[in-house]
Amino acid sequence: MRLELSGSLIHPEPMVLKFIASQSFDTLSFIDLGYTHFEVICIGGGGGSGGGIDTANTGTLIKNFGGAGGGGGFQRVRGLLSALPDSCAIVIGAGGTAGANHASNPASTTNGNDGGASTFNATTCRASGGKGGKRAQSNSDTVTTQADGGDGGIGDRSIAGGGAIGGVAGTPSATGPGTAGTPGTDGTIANDIGKGGGGGAGGVAKYGSGGISCNLATAGGRGAYNPGDTSVYGPGLPPSNDSVTGAVNVVPGKASGAKAAPLNQLPTVYGQSGDPGVVVIRLTALVILTTPADPLPPVTNTQYGRVYRPMTFTKAVSGQVTSPAVGDAYGSDIYGMGIYIGAPQKYGISQKAFTFGKAVSGTGSTPAPKQTPVAEISLASHVAPAARINHKVIIRARTLTGSTGVIKAALYQGATNRSGDLTSVNLTNVLTDYELLISDAAAATITDYSNLSIRFWGYNPGSTGLVYQVANVKLQLPPT
Repeated sequence: MRLELSGSLIHPEPMVLKFIASQSFDTLSFIDLGYTHFEVICIGGGGGSGGGIDTANTGTLIKNFGGAGGGGGFQRVRGLLSALPDSCAIVIGAGGTAGANHASNPASTTNGNDGGASTFNATTCRASGGKGGKRAQSNSDTVTTQADGGDGGIGDRSIAGGGAIGGVAGTPSATGPGTAGTPGTDGTIANDIGKGGGGGAGGVAKYGSGGISCNLATAGGRGAYNPGDTSVYGPGLPPSNDSVTGAVNVVPGKASGAKAAPLNQLPTVYGQSGDPGVVVIRLTALVILTTPADPLPPVTNTQYGRVYRPMTFTKAVSGQVTSPAVGDAYGSDIYGMGIYIGAPQKYGISQKAFTFGKAVSGTGSTPAPKQTPVAEISLASHVAPAARINHKVIIRARTLTGSTGVIKAALYQGATNRSGDLTSVNLTNVLTDYELLISDAAAATITDYSNLSIRFWGYNPGSTGLVYQVANVKLQLPPT
């Protein structure tokens, strides 16, 4: 077995970059800093609202509203920095501007403008903007305005639209509420490609008597929505009141774009109706752990200078002695880290090198378990939490092939395993955070939070060799 590093021996902390203006991404400078991999999210700009009629309490007394624009699309892409060109263009999709209003003539209103596409390296990652909302096409309290909402954008496309369908305007009546319209539909997400929500349809109000809602506007749709994973979805908004006439629920609800929370850990929604999009990039330096495929030749005599299988001396292997052979240590100074990002608290920075195994004498013929070397990071000193509960190790990892491998980890205080060996579910080929829960009883045995470290390793009970990538290792504690 062996421990490999993907890229430079430098192992910097993960870095998150948010771009709100178009510019260039200098790939080489980040490779020089030791980064090896990137994840990028693009969210397109939201479409602008359509123009409406505002008689300002004259003539027909009508004030109606164009439809809301669609939400921006979403795409998330992962890859090697080395596969990118030396410089990558970043384009941020602008929010669509609103259409023109008019005091009385529907022919003079205009549709809202489409939102712009957000792109990283042109087609590596891209998300189209939402379509602009439709203009109001009547100045009447009995004729439909056709002020439909704009369609949402979609990931992996630059041309506006392609996402969820906008809402359809109803038909007003003189005293309201008339025939109801339909709301903007929700945008879905699959395989890291999301659709922006459809914009809400515009309503019709009339001046007088505190404001008359001749026809209600409709709600905007959710963006990139998956009920089983709401990490990126943006909520659509309901219709709202018009502060000028006093009419209720005649302003169309905004459609939603999406969040970049998997990368920036923020609840901010980008690409709502009329709002700009965003490009967010997360850079990491990955540690690669490798297990061999069986069979390996059995070791039947003393071996020096070559490691057939790295041994972990705390685990029994047939014939293993209790100490390494003199002068036969193998290792490499490959450093990892944890990060501190607030409550719940996650912390740590490595002071200990990941190590290979050591050749030992007297090894028997039984093959060792198919596991990688044990890597270790030490954690920065921390005050003890008020309650020794809710401790967990979180490891962001994947296997490059296969789906039978797991990640194992243990929280150590000095040389003492406080947590016991923890095991994840089977890893996938997508970088994912795996939470390994430490029992409250085990956490209660920790006496010194200034001397903790996390040891972790890959293990494959299957018959093939696997390569593991570990992007992040951290300990989460309850708030102090």
